[in-house]
Parts: sequence; structure tokens; C-alpha cells
Amino acid sequence: MLPIRKVADIYREEGLREVLSRARDWAGYGLVKRLQGPKEGVNVVEEDWDNLIILDACRYDAFESVNNLSGRLERRTSQAAVTWSFLKQNFENRQLYDSVYVAANAVVGENVDRLDVFKLVGLWKSSDQDRYDVVEPTTVVQEALSQNEKYPDKRLIVHFLQPHTPFLLRDGERIPADSPYRNFDAVRRGDVSESEIRQVYEENVTNVLNHVEKLVENLDGKTVVTADHGELLGEGIGLVNSVLHPRWPFSHRRNFKYGHYSHIRMPELVEVPWLVIDSEQRRDIVAADKPEGMDMETDSIKQQLEALGYRT
Repeated sequence: MLPIRKVADIYREEGLREVLSRARDWAGYGLVKRLQGPKEGVNVVEEDWDNLIILDACRYDAFESVNNLSGRLERRTSQAAVTWSFLKQNFENRQLYDSVYVAANAVVGENVDRLDVFKLVGLWKSSDQDRYDVVEPTTVVQEALSQNEKYPDKRLIVHFLQPHTPFLLRDGERIPADSPYRNFDAVRRGDVSESEIRQVYEENVTNVLNHVEKLVENLDGKTVVTADHGELLGEGIGLVNSVLHPRWPFSHRRNFKYGHYSHIRMPELVEVPWLVIDSEQRRDIVAADKPEGMDMETDSIKQQLEALGYRT
């Protein structure tokens, strides 16, 4: 139930219509959540690794089809279908002063209260300042290597933005900002085919894995490559879920065929890669007594979230 104090604040600041809208959304999310199975799955922080590389919105089948990295590939189940829930399920109420978290997705910055790590580095300040939407994988690799050199006795968590939209490449070329292949808007309208957008998605999985390979080559210790959640590429969430889920009105239920949605547990959304890359040399990990703090820009979080499609 919505807290009474929060309801009062919403009513005072935004009026009765907003209160009713939030109550409808809360009820819808609650019903959808009850229709899903339990949030069982891997708890990433409890696994054995020195470096955890997280791809954003990377489904298992796409990863398996294009991956060229050496290692043992497993299919794991994520506890979440969206990033904020991934952070909540894996990191909330855990003190991780042995870990440095380098993040390219501003959702991490929005959920900083769920993270109690030694150091958090947010890279959305390094994105295209005219669009606030893309943190390049090259930037992520450079910062991850810098943090690893600075803190060689800490576990390293590296959260790429890709292959999450906006997509970067199509047929080997940079996708312009106004291209219909940059996100799911055009395919939802029917202006782009499902097969075309799948090809673009898989190309962007390949692209980010090329950067992951360069990163892994320069890291010591045991590395795991995984994803926070998957992505729908035309499958949809089912009629009942699309009726109840408040993200889109029922008249726009076709929108649910693409993207990812909270509280929906489908294989395409929760089955993720778990690639283990072993190393003969393990890192000597030491937990600090207190955190180093955060290095991130907060002013641009809202703009980047809007560009990524989290705000409408």
C-alpha cells in the first residue's frame, strides 16, 4: 500500500488526479507481480569472482549466438527484469567495501541508496552532453582499467550500458540520432520489422563484447560476464499482463512486445548469460573499513533516463 505520508505529499504537490493515477499504477503492478513466479535466481554478489562485468539488457540466446569469448558459458536466471530491481535484489542491505562499481547506466545513480560499495563511479557525465543518452563502451573500459589500477585489492564491478537502447551500430556504421533503428519506437509503430531490429540488437551485443574482450585481456583475476536482465524482441508479455501492467494503456498493448518491464518474469527477460573466465592468478581482496565515496554527476541523471526511455 502507498504510505499515507507519501499520498499526502503527492496530493499537496500534484493534486488528486495524480494520487488516483499513482494508486492505479500501484494496483496494476501489484496484480502483475502476483501473477509471476517467485524472484528466484542468481545472487551475483555471493558468487566467486574478482571482476563482474554486467551487460545491460542482454538476453542469453543473443549472447550465446554471437559470443567469441573463451570461458564456461552457463544459462542463469536473474532475479529481476529491470535494472532497479536487479540492484535491489542483489545489492540492497549489503555492505560491500571490497568492491568498486563502475556504471554507465544512470539507473544505478538513481538507486544509489541501494548500494553500499567501497566506491561508485557513474559515467553518465561522460555521455554525449547534447543528448545525455550514450556512454560509449570505450569510456567504460578506460575507467574500469583506471579503477582497477588504483584499487588492485578490490573486486571490480563494471556495468556497461550496451546492448540497451539507444543502439550504437547498424551494418557496421554509427546510427544517427534520428534513425528509426536507434530504439524500439519505430518497430512498435510498424515502421521497422522485427527481424531488422533483432539484427541491430545482436550487432550491438557483438559490439559490446568486443570491448569486453579488450577489458578482460587487461584484468587479472577470475572474471564473470553476465547481464542484469534480458530484453523482449517481439515476444510480448501476454494478454493478461498487458491488460494489468500500468506501463502502457491497453490501447497501446503492442508496445509491450519490445523492451523490458518490471515484475514480468519471462525467459526472454530473466534468462541471462553467465560466462566464467578463470585465471591462474587471483586477486587478494581486502575490504576497507569505510567507503571511498561516489564519483558521479547527479544533475544529468534525469536527462539520461528520459533519453533511455525510462521517463515519458
